[in-house]
Amino acid sequence: MVEINNRTDYELPIDELKSSAERVLAERGSDETLSVAFLSTKEMTKLNEHYRKKKGPTDVLSFEADSPLLGEILICPRVVENNARKAGLSFEEELRKVLIHGILHLFGYDHRNDTEKKEMKRLEKKYLSG
Repeated sequence: MVEINNRTDYELPIDELKSSAERVLAERGSDETLSVAFLSTKEMTKLNEHYRKKKGPTDVLSFEADSPLLGEILICPRVVENNARKAGLSFEEELRKVLIHGILHLFGYDHRNDTEKKEMKRLEKKYLSG
């Protein structure tokens, strides 16, 4: 199950995002609940600085949890919108991409080196193509 909480003024494709997340969870064999929250730039800045010790907002943060909750993914639509513009993607495409990226982190994937980056990109493309 995927729970989505939009705490912003952005109009978001909630059903599409929920469907994308549920597909990834199903393909990974997970029946755990995933919580997704969309936050303001101000909220995301505070969390990014607190948990990652990095200044400013980020597009997505993932936090693992204990079963029956897989974890929580926090997304900042303003940062996603800016990143989409820079990458030449639609806002919706970039939203799905960061959501899937966050889910992959909850399943233990990371991008600390080239091998890990390659695998995460491969899986992102796989789940984005569906």
